[in-house]
Amino acid sequence: MNLTAKNIHQSAMNGFKRLRNFRAVRRELIKAYVGQYYNQDHGVLGLEPLNMAFTAVRALVPNLVTREPQSIVGSDYLAYREYGNLLAIALDALVKKSKLSKTLQRGLTDAIYTMGIFKIGLMASSTVAFFGEEMVDPGTLYVDTVDFDSFTFDPTTRRMEETAFVGEKIRIERDLALDSGLYDNAILENLPSSAHAILSSDREVKDLSNSPNTRQLIDKLHDFVDVMELWIPDAEALVTLPFGESTGMKFLREEEYIGPDDGPYTYMTLTPPVPDNPIPVQLAGVWHDLHTIGNRIAKKMLDQAEAQKDILGYQGDHADSAQEIGDAKNLAMVRMEDPKAAQMFSVGGQNPANVQATGMILDLFNQFSGNTQMLAGSKVDTNVATVANILHQNQSTGITYMRDQVNLATEDILRKLAWYLHTDELIRMPLIRRDIVPAEYDISETGVKLLSPPQVQETQVFLTPETRRGDFLDFAFTIKQDSMAPINWQFRMQQMQLLAVNVIPAAAAAAQIALQAGTPFSFRIFVTKYAKMMNIDWIDEVFQDSEAIAQMAAVAQQGPQMAASKGVSSLAAVRQNGGSVTGELPQSDMVRQRQEAQGGANQGQSELPIRETA
Repeated sequence: MNLTAKNIHQSAMNGFKRLRNFRAVRRELIKAYVGQYYNQDHGVLGLEPLNMAFTAVRALVPNLVTREPQSIVGSDYLAYREYGNLLAIALDALVKKSKLSKTLQRGLTDAIYTMGIFKIGLMASSTVAFFGEEMVDPGTLYVDTVDFDSFTFDPTTRRMEETAFVGEKIRIERDLALDSGLYDNAILENLPSSAHAILSSDREVKDLSNSPNTRQLIDKLHDFVDVMELWIPDAEALVTLPFGESTGMKFLREEEYIGPDDGPYTYMTLTPPVPDNPIPVQLAGVWHDLHTIGNRIAKKMLDQAEAQKDILGYQGDHADSAQEIGDAKNLAMVRMEDPKAAQMFSVGGQNPANVQATGMILDLFNQFSGNTQMLAGSKVDTNVATVANILHQNQSTGITYMRDQVNLATEDILRKLAWYLHTDELIRMPLIRRDIVPAEYDISETGVKLLSPPQVQETQVFLTPETRRGDFLDFAFTIKQDSMAPINWQFRMQQMQLLAVNVIPAAAAAAQIALQAGTPFSFRIFVTKYAKMMNIDWIDEVFQDSEAIAQMAAVAQQGPQMAASKGVSSLAAVRQNGGSVTGELPQSDMVRQRQEAQGGANQGQSELPIRETA
């Protein structure tokens, strides 16, 4: 591989040329998304009455990313699992501090209009730490989005995983760059100012809210220059080059790349891949034509509705009667020689076929945008609750695929953040770990006596190089299922009811059965893990109630008690009944299928229209 500055510079500029059409289309798609009133002092009334593009994005983004992701760090090696839990706590603290969900939402919106590009790395933190006797800046981890207008890669690649280089155009202030000592100052001093290239460059998305003239004045004030920062996988290097066709063919900076093996960039796409092409199909491009045509027909309908008028026609010799009709009040009686001589006529008005065409376009738009009507809470057009539930399940296939892609990108971001936490010698994070101190019992011939109930203990821990265990490849990084999905209070109430009515009684019965069988069973751990799966994070506070725990322990000391005939009073009775009668017995496949088909019937029936009967 010939890694000369000239070859890399020309290839990078060709990468910008390859993406020129994608950038132009992306700008037009986003222009439709923001609407005609975005950064405009006036608009044509009724020109875009249906902003279906905005409605689709507003439905997709909150349903895919709302809350901060929660990490799960696992390992096949038992000795490393405790450190993996510590690493997960550090990731959750870092994600919460950096408000990663906001960055993910920006990247998700980018993915709707082409692809989301994230950059993960270390940057200066303006703090000083001692590394031995040397004072250094430990840096801080960051995750940021890369604008597609500033993105470039190997123009000959077929997949992003195989690219020879990838990078972005960045704008730096000349004086600060000269003082930093990081770049070749001789080249930097001769670079043209960014202000000279603004008016002649391609229009970018940022121009929707920022005029080139304003940017030109600011750039003259600060004297910005445009450069390209590229990551070259084969050379394991980061290089900085001037941006532009005639800006010189020398490196401004060369340094060794220190980071995850697959580079600092993570990509998020929402559509299936295109064979032998690295750029996916824009999701917004699929619905853009329907958005445009729908607005044209809707505008025609509004124009027809405004042009509609009702007039009174009369015969020539009945002018007095017509005038009297026009002056009459509502429900007034008017005497006429010939009532048929004056009649009302409706002129103009919208064509019913246009209403049908608009409905068809809305249905097609809903289909191509991933059933955003369902995500936005619109009703399913059916009068049968079971059919409505099945349609909901089938329509969620597209959004499920999108959610999986978002989760994969998020897991990759967390994995790269964890790489720095695991390998960087300067990172030291204070963390709080919550551990459960088990109960202590005094077992004697007279019985079991509770000495101290289990309690939640908070411990101050630090993620330091001394705490690290194993190799980075020994760990697997995932996020908790649905941890980023929105949860409204009604759904939370359903989860709490399910936990209180079904899970806890069944777990208590299982604990008694396990006690009789002599098998260890932790009621607390079972309920806690079940609640965590349901995103009920405050379950630890429940078990931290020492009074309640003491009462439960006192009941447990008494052992199994006599119960009614329907209760489970012994292990033999449990075996006779085929299971605990406090929980549900095993069901047949047919019953289970019927229950799944009827799932959500109450909600579906509540949405059905009420028909009056004679």
